[in-house]
Amino acid sequence: MSKPSPRESELQLLPLQTNTFESETGASPVPGFAQQHWPHQPQRLRSTARTDKFTTAFEVVLACLPIGFLAIAGLVIRLDGREISDYGQGIVQVTHLGPSVFPIIFAAIVGSMMRSIALWKAEKSAPLGLLEQLNGSTSFAGTVASIWSLRRPDLFTIPILLLWAMSPLGGQSALRLISQEPSTVSSNISVAYMSMNGSSGLEGQSSVADTFSPITSIYTTSLVASEEAKRSPYDAWGWPKIPLLRTLPLNDSGGTNPWRTPRPDGPVTYSSLVGLVVQGVPSGEVVEFPVESSYFDLDCHPLLYNVSSEEAVKAMGDTMIKNNASALFRDTAYLGTDFTEAYSNYFVDTSYNFTSPSRTQSYINLFYGSRDIPNKLEITVALFNCTMSTIHSESLVKCQNDSCWVTRMRQSEKDRRDDSITPFNDPNVNSWTALYNFIKQFPYAAGAVEAFQASSTDGYIYDDPLLFNPRYDRDWRNVSAEDISRRLTAVVNTYWQASLAPFTMSSASLLDPVNLTQAASFPPFNETTGTASRNVAVYRTNRAWATVFIVSTIILQLSALASLFLRSITIAPDILGYVSSLTRDSPHIPLPAGGSRLSGLERARLLRDLPVQISDVDERKDVGHIALVSRAGRGVGGRKLGGRRQYD
Repeated sequence: MSKPSPRESELQLLPLQTNTFESETGASPVPGFAQQHWPHQPQRLRSTARTDKFTTAFEVVLACLPIGFLAIAGLVIRLDGREISDYGQGIVQVTHLGPSVFPIIFAAIVGSMMRSIALWKAEKSAPLGLLEQLNGSTSFAGTVASIWSLRRPDLFTIPILLLWAMSPLGGQSALRLISQEPSTVSSNISVAYMSMNGSSGLEGQSSVADTFSPITSIYTTSLVASEEAKRSPYDAWGWPKIPLLRTLPLNDSGGTNPWRTPRPDGPVTYSSLVGLVVQGVPSGEVVEFPVESSYFDLDCHPLLYNVSSEEAVKAMGDTMIKNNASALFRDTAYLGTDFTEAYSNYFVDTSYNFTSPSRTQSYINLFYGSRDIPNKLEITVALFNCTMSTIHSESLVKCQNDSCWVTRMRQSEKDRRDDSITPFNDPNVNSWTALYNFIKQFPYAAGAVEAFQASSTDGYIYDDPLLFNPRYDRDWRNVSAEDISRRLTAVVNTYWQASLAPFTMSSASLLDPVNLTQAASFPPFNETTGTASRNVAVYRTNRAWATVFIVSTIILQLSALASLFLRSITIAPDILGYVSSLTRDSPHIPLPAGGSRLSGLERARLLRDLPVQISDVDERKDVGHIALVSRAGRGVGGRKLGGRRQYD
């Protein structure tokens, strides 16, 4: 009998284990092995997807998750520019889960795809190093470790690293998808403003008595206001003042009727000390709207200085409506209680012939006379003749914080009436009475004064630093015609506009709703359409990070589909990367015949309770041999590994 070979001697260490798994009943007496589930009949191989339906179902669920990520990206993009809301905040909270959820799902899907690729390549034939690299690339750290361990970088190395780099990028991009920033939200609104073509409180004796108090109160309040208030673009009630168009600089709009813009860093000359009554302006919003308005523009030139009353009357042509040489500075005026004699140090009148107007007097004129250099013996007069025209303008008004102002202005494109037509000489309107009452009442608009005292209106036109100066001291030669024109224009328009809205100007509010059919006749309103905008916090999508997130998600989705596809076409059992695969055809772990078609996961389920050990199976030799052996049953050879022993 020949001497047994070393391999045969090795097998002789386990003589009793070949039959320890079987009994007479066919059941396994050894704990850890369910022999009744072991395959006993040969079968055809099926795709991995069909073999392990549970895992396939799990991967189908995983493959649906990237669709959810894409849906989140779509919702975030739709939030771009929208106001902050509970709905939006819910989406933001979901995006905050991205850095933790996205890498987990990415690792599950891409790791599964790497194992599927490795198994598919193994079925088709591939280098062992590539299979190890693919099978070890189930995470970014595993990828780096496998590349470093194998020391074999190849064409697959960089794509795999780039693929795993999308995991942290996708998670972090989800966190940076959306932010908040201040913005404005605009909407169209309806706004109303007072019409300059309405009835005046000066059109009848009874209406003069009815409107005296509100008109004079509005006028005096505006006249005695501080210089800062007079220079303000809005009056004491927040109504927007209309600038004097001819004093505004041209902007770059060009054209035959260019826009003019008030200087933001310089003084602006306004046509009146009061503005247009506006209604329908929402609170807390910035509103812009166009208005059509008109105002008087007076062009004054000096006629005489320091002349007698008779000379002044003669210079006016003896055709004045009201005044005469004996009563230039006193008249019967309504002063709030009754019509009584009152004094003033200035007067206004006109020589316009209302009975038979001719082309030579197409523009109505207005005389302005004031007591000149004081003389104890007689009254002297400084006389100015002013041409009165009507400027029809279009203005863009802006309202904010309960105040409104004009941002730009030009001549009206809608109202083409000649500028020589005023409310006093319009042939379509019987307004001669209004002019007569204006001439009669205006010198006492700021209250009557004692003889030889100065009126605050005259003090404003003269630019006296003390409007209520008890000492009358005037020398009108020191005041330019331009200054007189500008200041007289302002006070005349102030008084006239107050007469158009005597009960509304001081009592209405910007916030009042638009009411074009109100019962009160002072004043009628015009409707216009404007835009209202308010400062809000809105969502802003970061397009760069959104692109990274979408690209990462698309790659994730493609990986999931690739994994499912490879599982459907691969029929080789998945034995890569499983400890149970070491039991295949091992002489040290006796198992029944068959089972080669089992995948590593299926084999692990059948042998999950089988105790195994990495042992030295050549314990009787000088050089040991390491193998995985079973520790179930009796007669199992091998001993524990030792640090002082050598192994082949």
